[in-house]
Amino acid sequence: MAAAMGLTIATTALLRPARPEPTSSEWLGWDDALRGRLSTAASGASDVTLLTSTALPIGVELTHGLDTRLANTSILYAEVLWANVLLNTAVKYTMPRWRPYNYRVPPAAAYVTSQGGDAVLSFYSGHASTAFAAAVGGSYLFAAAHPDAAASPWLWGVESALATATSIWRIRAGKHFYSDVVVGAAVGSALGIGIPLLEGVHHRPSATEMAFAGGGALVGGVAAVLAPFEEDVVTPPDATPFHVQVVPAFSDRTAGLTALGSF
Repeated sequence: MAAAMGLTIATTALLRPARPEPTSSEWLGWDDALRGRLSTAASGASDVTLLTSTALPIGVELTHGLDTRLANTSILYAEVLWANVLLNTAVKYTMPRWRPYNYRVPPAAAYVTSQGGDAVLSFYSGHASTAFAAAVGGSYLFAAAHPDAAASPWLWGVESALATATSIWRIRAGKHFYSDVVVGAAVGSALGIGIPLLEGVHHRPSATEMAFAGGGALVGGVAAVLAPFEEDVVTPPDATPFHVQVVPAFSDRTAGLTALGSF
């Protein structure tokens, strides 16, 4: 499973997605408001929360010891994540879409160039789908393996908070439109539940677990919206900084002012 997941990721580095023509408007009207956003700080934060959300379920499972149950749960969890990456990769490379930061005015030419082919892989959000696949799949599998564990509701809550924050920060970063994130969250959640069910793992989440999950999503969403991330300031590529300083000037017979400029 790990080898298959690694092969999928390696393949993406070799593929070159088609580069579509920019559109005058987005697929859904409310996406237009996100054109031009760019915040590398929010992007970096989303990477951290994504990594945390994928690692946390395994970390919590390890607290119950190394046994066959850990191995089985880990294999199913890896299957959820791999299926998510595979499906997301297939969609991204067959349905290329400009990311919001491509429309920044003044244009973020240097940043767009540095992103290469990734600049047209907006649909759908891999961060959102992976975070929710980890949150739902990881929490579901842990609860199924340890139905009476006190940590189960907390895992649902923390994972939901991390997944929601990750998704919102991808929007604030200018990496994705609303529709990219909504689809990603839905697909990831579906895989998180669907694959364990297909493998014969059945668990009915308790009311407490669902309350923690809902509360976690609310807390994570509010925190992500209020986080003080500034948008990047981009200098127009044709702008030349010019500084002028006025200083006194004297000669043998006159006194005056001289303007000194520097490029």
